[in-house]
Amino acid sequence: YFNKKEEILQLALQLFEEMMDEKPIRLIGLSVSHLEKTDKIYKQLKLF
Repeated sequence: YFNKKEEILQLALQLFEEMMDEKPIRLIGLSVSHLEKTDKIYKQLKLF
C-alpha cells in the first residue's frame, strides 16, 4: 500500500529516470496533458 504522496514521488522518480536515460523519442511522445499533470504534481510537492 502506497499513500498518495509516495505514489506521486514514485511517478516523478520514474519520469526523471526516463529523462536521464536519454530517450528523446519517448519524451517527445509524452502528451501535453501528461506534462501538465506532471507540472501540477511538482507544484503540489513544491519542488519548483
